[in-house]
Amino acid sequence: MYTTEFQKLGLPHVHLLLFLHPNNKYPSPDDIDHIISSGEIPSHEDDPELYRLVQNHVVHGPCENLGRGSPCMKEGKFHRRRDNGKTISKNGVIIDNKNVVPYNPKLLRNFQAHINIKEYLDCNYLENLCFPRFMGQKPTVERLCFHLPGKHVFYQDHEKIDDVLSKPSIFESMFTSWMDTNKSFAEARNLTYAEFKHRKKGYTIGRLIRVSPIVGELFYMRMMLTACKGPTSLEDLRTIANVQYPTYRETCFAMGSMNKPEEVWRQTWHWLVDGIEYHLRKSIGDADESNYQQTLIFNKIIQAVNKQEGGMFFLYGYGGTRKTFIWKKLVSSSREDKKIVLMVASRSIASLLLSGGRIAHSKFKILVPTFEDSTCNIHQGSELAKLLNEASLVIWDEAPMTHKFYRSSSDTIFGGKVIVLDGDFRQILPIIPRGSHSDIVHATINSSYLWNDHQVLILSKNMRLESNMQAAERKEIAIFAYWILDTGDGIIGHPNNGEHIEYLSSDSVEKSETIDSYHFSSLTTKFLNSLITSGLPNHSIKLKVGSPIMLLRNLDQSEGLCNRTRLIVTRLANHVIVAKIIFGKNIGNKVYIPRMSMRQFPVMISYAMTINKSQG
Repeated sequence: MYTTEFQKLGLPHVHLLLFLHPNNKYPSPDDIDHIISSGEIPSHEDDPELYRLVQNHVVHGPCENLGRGSPCMKEGKFHRRRDNGKTISKNGVIIDNKNVVPYNPKLLRNFQAHINIKEYLDCNYLENLCFPRFMGQKPTVERLCFHLPGKHVFYQDHEKIDDVLSKPSIFESMFTSWMDTNKSFAEARNLTYAEFKHRKKGYTIGRLIRVSPIVGELFYMRMMLTACKGPTSLEDLRTIANVQYPTYRETCFAMGSMNKPEEVWRQTWHWLVDGIEYHLRKSIGDADESNYQQTLIFNKIIQAVNKQEGGMFFLYGYGGTRKTFIWKKLVSSSREDKKIVLMVASRSIASLLLSGGRIAHSKFKILVPTFEDSTCNIHQGSELAKLLNEASLVIWDEAPMTHKFYRSSSDTIFGGKVIVLDGDFRQILPIIPRGSHSDIVHATINSSYLWNDHQVLILSKNMRLESNMQAAERKEIAIFAYWILDTGDGIIGHPNNGEHIEYLSSDSVEKSETIDSYHFSSLTTKFLNSLITSGLPNHSIKLKVGSPIMLLRNLDQSEGLCNRTRLIVTRLANHVIVAKIIFGKNIGNKVYIPRMSMRQFPVMISYAMTINKSQG
């Protein structure tokens, strides 16, 4: 066993304890002396190499010049060494045997370094290995705490209120005591928080606790504390040249310690606006395309958001009524007013159509499985909890697909918020394994106790059938209609005569499932390869460049790589597939699909798929 220490110069220092096997232990002191040379200087004439190594590496001291206070003395005495008359001259000092540490000649020749070898018959040396001596930190560093108003009280959820109120820190902290001291002593007002007066005994250095810039005001407060001298209050800390600023961020800008983003905008805005009209050319006429129903629904929801009175809405409309168009208007209008809007969907594909959309299970930490009394796994004080607290509007797309328990479990985190659900009950309802028709109906969100509190809004006009569309849009719809007919008839666009590449999976049973189980041990590899399961790739996948494929699992939702994403293969390699997305807002992007832990690419051939005819 051994332990490694690092000295002040950064070099390693090893304590190593060797246990000899009983058959190899040395039976007599003479045998031990043959291995350990007890601090004797070798003869320069007989072995000049060993003499030089002892002179350079295993000489200790001399410490007798330091008097009786030398750390190598025990009660003012040195360890006795035999005087064989041999000496070493080092740096003008004569060294004899008492200044040479015990060593092994063979190890000294091999490593040419300081190696002190001793024999231990008890466990005294284990202390240096198991409990290394802490030499102390010099100088002492004091962590200087600081906090926003009323944020200095720390307590656990299980603590009693009386125990919390009895803590000394409930009334004052180190930070507030420092500002109170600045009020009483004029000399303290010439020092920063870190430069404050040292303690009477010893020496210490003050260090402000590091704060990440994403924290916000606390980060800007730390920047002010590094430069501001002797503030007597939090208001005084935000005062520059007799002007008190409302936030520490603005105070930092006024002090000049940070560059204002407005200055960057004033220097670059005329270059940045060149591409706005180009990127928004398709949205310029959106305001004129809203019909009466859409305008009425938009005004009702945006009015509830502006009043901050909360409310729950359900927008009902089948495919083609342009529900997503209303969401885009709500999001752009709310975010223009500096409001936070959260957009989630029950399906990963649907979330790709939303601006900043995420899957509801992932965003709200909904437990799986979810029961009637379940709640979301969001901890108090977490970043997600703060985000939900500051959000003004929550939009939940494809809500009828989820179980009613998902809605009830997330109800407690939406207190006072405007919640808007949308969907079509003609589409896929919650899946109940081996459930009857009544079980499925009972699991829908309109069977929840919260449904009566939702205000139902209806869109009934199919905007896809409007006749006043442009020629390019009419041509695009015609091409899409012919493509649907060809797909239904089993006709592909053109034959693909290229060579195919076959990918084979490596199927096996998890070891955790094979413990004491005869059934699992009898499963052969051939049988596992023959299984075809929904949601998992087949054992054999044959692909060509140009083949349409569908992704079978979520890889990177921000890049559009989620379950059921359709792609076209552009390149095939042994361990990666290069493909182009042909669906959603990331259409045209080139992506790379790797082999997963299941030893097979998570894709399947997708020339045609069955869809629910009421889907939008």
